[in-house]
Amino acid sequence: MIDLHLHTNLSDGTDTPLELIEKIELSNCKLFSVTDHDDLRANAVIISARKTKPYFAKFIIGTEISSVFEGRNLHLLCYGFNPFDENIIEMICEVSKRRHERIKALFDHLRIKHGIIIPDEDKVEILNRDIPGKVHIASAAMKLGIKMSRQAFFDNCLDDMESREHKLEAANVINTVTAAGGVVSFAHPIEVQKEYRIDISEISLMTKRLKGIGLVGIEVFHSLHGKSEVHEYGKIAKKCSLLVSGGSDYHGENKNVEIGQLNNFGYMPEDEEITLLNLFCHQK
Repeated sequence: MIDLHLHTNLSDGTDTPLELIEKIELSNCKLFSVTDHDDLRANAVIISARKTKPYFAKFIIGTEISSVFEGRNLHLLCYGFNPFDENIIEMICEVSKRRHERIKALFDHLRIKHGIIIPDEDKVEILNRDIPGKVHIASAAMKLGIKMSRQAFFDNCLDDMESREHKLEAANVINTVTAAGGVVSFAHPIEVQKEYRIDISEISLMTKRLKGIGLVGIEVFHSLHGKSEVHEYGKIAKKCSLLVSGGSDYHGENKNVEIGQLNNFGYMPEDEEITLLNLFCHQK
């Protein structure tokens, strides 16, 4: 088993970094990466823990950066970079600042468009977080007794706000990570397809253009991807000569996804898992 897309409670998951690494060990995972949104703190905790206790799984430093490419929002999974690089640290500080600005804009969006007013005490608690996210706003909103499911609230009240002005350009992220010795993969392309209602041919063209600015991989395997998506994104990876990455997008109790769940129809075949493992180990 491998998993290159995991989140802790230092962003929008529920497991602490140490809890997560223990679960990784129990899962017999061969390779993993913690990719908290716009943040590196979990990496530091895990690196420190591995100095004092031997662990079976190979660990790759990671983060997931919110970005914009050609007017479209997308997430970029960044792996294997030097976390002490000055430009990396500067980038993380900038995206964190923009994330807080985006959260404030979401408060206004909910009030103006949907008539939902998040209480001031909840706003303060959310904004005091190092990495505030939509999941924290959703938790505050659910306490108000809103008559819709948590997922419906995301889809209808949060994800309908454009927020491109609060995100870094993809080229900036890719250039910074590459210069720091890392590689960048296009995260869960299915979310871009759904948000902008584009077909697989446009995703293919978009991925090709991203490769032109330094993209190295595409997340073919993901807990949201069905058989058709795995097949189509795999074809794009081959066509564009990109590395294949895969991850569950595990968030603990905040998402109904298990560690190592790399598609929505079953677990990855062993031969493909080994190929994915070898690709990333070879790259690094």
